[in-house]
Amino acid sequence: MQLIPQKDGTILTNGSGYHFMEIIGHRGARKEAPENTVESFIHAQNNGCFHFELDVRLSSDRSLMVYHDKTLKRTSGIKRKVIATSSKVLRHTDARFNTPGWPKPCYIPLLKDVVDAVPNTLSWQFEVKPDSHYNMKVIIKKLSHFIMKHKLNDKVVATSSSKWFLKEMKRFSPHIKTGYVAAHKLHRPVSTCIALDCDLLVLHEELISPSLLRHAELGSIEVSCWTVNELDRMMYLKELGIKSLITDIPTTAIKHFAKP
Repeated sequence: MQLIPQKDGTILTNGSGYHFMEIIGHRGARKEAPENTVESFIHAQNNGCFHFELDVRLSSDRSLMVYHDKTLKRTSGIKRKVIATSSKVLRHTDARFNTPGWPKPCYIPLLKDVVDAVPNTLSWQFEVKPDSHYNMKVIIKKLSHFIMKHKLNDKVVATSSSKWFLKEMKRFSPHIKTGYVAAHKLHRPVSTCIALDCDLLVLHEELISPSLLRHAELGSIEVSCWTVNELDRMMYLKELGIKSLITDIPTTAIKHFAKP
């Protein structure tokens, strides 16, 4: 089976039929540059990645920030919660503490900063982390407005492991695509995704199986998997028919598949 890279960052299978798989940069390019920073997304896009996943959290002044953890400790060495910190302070907080050797400061960005920095992006997964219902309600309103204002309806899937968030997002903005993030079989991923009326199932890669993919196909559910960093595993999942996979090494993966 031949894997053929495309200009849009997808990988095409040329075998018994044609099948595209999107290579999605995890938090930009998490193992290639400081995660969830503008620099990480630019690095990945400059090297051929046009599909991204990122994390959305609120600052103390209710701005949409791109950040994964609840606290700043892991990436900035600061014992402080993101929700307790203003966007002004966050945008001047260096987030490369866990990326040794990166030469220049990389600051925690607004969602707008990231989207503006990589205008050629073809698809986004905006993952909203579970939080209080009040905070998630704020995110739903702000995120819906952001997607509409920037005309991203056809490019964005709002994802979460929070069933409450997904239900409320669908109720508030039924035109925005949603995706259920599942890490365990006990979550009954496909059935739950269908019950939530989601468009996408974002599944931990260890849970992928031919039977699960058949179940998803019968329910008209698209499957994306995370986080896949082994090239052989990528090829196996590609052959199974995965539509997209999320990786910490998107530029490495794209370059690997581009080899003759």
